[in-house]
Amino acid sequence: MSPFIKVIGLSLVAVGVLQAGDVTGKVSFSGAPPKMMALRMDADKVCKAAHKSPQKSEEVVVNGNGTLKNVLVY
Repeated sequence: MSPFIKVIGLSLVAVGVLQAGDVTGKVSFSGAPPKMMALRMDADKVCKAAHKSPQKSEEVVVNGNGTLKNVLVY
């Protein structure tokens, strides 16, 4: 590959990085929060031994102020 092509490619990557931005905000949940279901730890002996107390699914976690935890916006 020619050096000219490499420089052009790196320049395009640099421009893309410079134009990147952030998205911020909060996601609210309305209504009653869903019950956190218990996870089965008995499928793997190591998991069962590592977790003596019941573990709950964190698929939907509603904070005390009605916002959602662990949300990815894309």
